[in-house]
Amino acid sequence: MRPRLRWPSWLPNRVPPGLLGAIRAASPLAWTLGVLGVLGALGAWRLGWDELAVVATGCAVVLGLASAFLFGRSSVQAILELEPRRVSVGDESVARIAATHVGTRALLPSRIEAEVTGHGVMGLDVPALRTGEHVEEIFVIRAARRGLVSAGPARVVRGDPLGLFHREVALTPAVELYVHPRTVRLPAMSTGWLRDLEGRANDELSNSDVAFHALREYAPGDDRRHVHWRTSARLGRLMVRQFVDTRRAHLGLVLSTDSEDYAGDDEFELAVSVAASIGRSALTEDQTLTVVAGTELIPGSRIEPFLDAMCIIEPSRTGRRGEGSTSGVAPAVARARARFRRASSVVVVSGSGSSVGELRAAAQRLPQTATVTIVRTELGAQASRRRVGQMIVVSVGALEDLASGLRAPVGARR
Repeated sequence: MRPRLRWPSWLPNRVPPGLLGAIRAASPLAWTLGVLGVLGALGAWRLGWDELAVVATGCAVVLGLASAFLFGRSSVQAILELEPRRVSVGDESVARIAATHVGTRALLPSRIEAEVTGHGVMGLDVPALRTGEHVEEIFVIRAARRGLVSAGPARVVRGDPLGLFHREVALTPAVELYVHPRTVRLPAMSTGWLRDLEGRANDELSNSDVAFHALREYAPGDDRRHVHWRTSARLGRLMVRQFVDTRRAHLGLVLSTDSEDYAGDDEFELAVSVAASIGRSALTEDQTLTVVAGTELIPGSRIEPFLDAMCIIEPSRTGRRGEGSTSGVAPAVARARARFRRASSVVVVSGSGSSVGELRAAAQRLPQTATVTIVRTELGAQASRRRVGQMIVVSVGALEDLASGLRAPVGARR
């Protein structure tokens, strides 16, 4: 990037737009030549030195010739494309920059640049083109880490050979590349602990549902459609069907974003990948999904918006936790409890920094009717699954161990 001078905030309101554009296009070297030319002209006028007049004239000529490269409108139509727009960590996306001459006059050579967040600048050298001719360049963007990568806007760069003036004109809007966390597919046998396609029955009685429970005597106000006529005829009194309430498979997913819950950034990235894998598996199985990451509610209706939101999650730097702190996995679960009232299963994903006491406190804040599973990420640890109180604790040391950890017998280690 070329050095630029910073101007006071009041300057754009007091300078004509054309002059303001020339001022912004000038480099520090151009300003140096301008000051030198003014001093030379003043010195020649006051002292009468012909040498200073020559210096002033030379500076004026150089600046005038260099500024001529800024005049004229750009007759280039540019295209900036990314394919695909969504990738996972470790995958690649192809960026394409194309330029077409749409003017009627000859096009002078120029350059089109597009800055890519974390990957430098992509450049396309545009030669002298005739009307309708085009040129393009292909670049490969490797997604090394999870996040949102911005490419562009593509700008045509105009300037003089001496580098005195430099002007950029945006030709395209910026394009975003979503780098999703790495995920693994969980087979049906690994997701059986949260799968309930027909609805899960509980102990709450209901007068209208699909899960038959027993027969009871008719009471005023009961729906006559639920009368069991054969039993009523045999006993000589009206008997109605009694049902139990059922719940459709509803997975509540909580991801702790407190940096104190993790041993480092790599462990946090593993936790994000674990949560993304579980959420993606639930959506693939057509389950209702509610996701809370720290204090944020993550879209859980479709796979693509869910992974888009997961790619921009960052750990919160809250400092060390103390008594009464609002950070940590337990307060995060407490904030999400109201959204999990009808959840049949709840999964809490945290790191090795969460103690067993904190995990138990988190489980106690969840609905008693839900099955609670806590997944702890610890780099290098063996996959295991054990019961702690009323909850299941799964330890995962690598993303590839997630499926085996979820289906391992309780108390077993691999």
